[in-house]
Amino acid sequence: MKESSALLVVKDLKTYFLTKPKPIRAVDDVSFSIKQGETLGLVGESGSGKTMTALSILRLLPRFAKIVQGEILFNGKDLVKVSESEIREIRGNEISMIFQDPMTSLNPVYNVGFQISEAILAHKKMLRSEVSQRVLELLRLVGIPSPEKRMKDFPHEFSGGMRQRIMIAMAIACNPKLLIADEPTTALDVTIQAQVLELMRDLRAKIGTSILLITHDLGVIAEMCDRVAVMYAGQIVEYADVYSLFKNPAHPYTSGLLRSLPGLNVGLGKKLYSIEGVVPDMINIPAGCRFHPRCEKAFDRCRVEVPPFYNVGSRQYARCFLYSDLECKVEKY
Repeated sequence: MKESSALLVVKDLKTYFLTKPKPIRAVDDVSFSIKQGETLGLVGESGSGKTMTALSILRLLPRFAKIVQGEILFNGKDLVKVSESEIREIRGNEISMIFQDPMTSLNPVYNVGFQISEAILAHKKMLRSEVSQRVLELLRLVGIPSPEKRMKDFPHEFSGGMRQRIMIAMAIACNPKLLIADEPTTALDVTIQAQVLELMRDLRAKIGTSILLITHDLGVIAEMCDRVAVMYAGQIVEYADVYSLFKNPAHPYTSGLLRSLPGLNVGLGKKLYSIEGVVPDMINIPAGCRFHPRCEKAFDRCRVEVPPFYNVGSRQYARCFLYSDLECKVEKY
């Protein structure tokens, strides 16, 4: 894909926690792009660097974390280099984020109407009466019943699913070009999950927002995404369109994630497949391929050399030496 056609281009991004004696390489040489109106899924186990990637885009990093290398091009503007005032203007206006836990993301001492109106007033010059009408419009859009009454209610008076809808209303208040959704269905029951995902699909269709969807749920990826980036230990290990990824996963880690899904064909009493081991300690990352200590297909080269990306299909790339004989090594996808 040509970069000129992309809304967001992340290039060679490295975000480290500057700890002693060695830094924690939370995001290490990550590259991807998102087109206008497209949904890109970022999938991987907990601790793989998904949320830190999102926080890097918005420059909302924890105190000891720092972007040490790379570019984050949004509409051609490098967000790594813009001033603090410029990035504040972009946050919530052109790029918004739905955080994991709506209960801790909402302020318990203010009603939800006030909190949504704050998001609007921070970026738009509107009369108070216009803001109130916009708040009601947003609450209706996300499916909150009796919005005139409920806008005066406090977060604890809403269910988990309703709080998540309010977070979405806040995130889309200024019609952002990019919506980052970090585990938007975590801790919600299956019915509410389906409603929240349907709402996000409708919003993408109505206002043309691009979505970066962060999740560890492959079912959500299959339902929502156009393309997928699979992360492991701070790096992207596979990058593909969603159909190719599920039909023919290239990287052993992706294959392991898919095999871990429960299915109807699993016999009674049979043990579900799981990838052995855990995500490595990010202070002491293994030499060579970061996945090799858990990989069933690892061989000697994997333990000493860092694998590059290989083009393994139409717009499908994997960071794995299993494809070294194909002579399809690429610098960047």
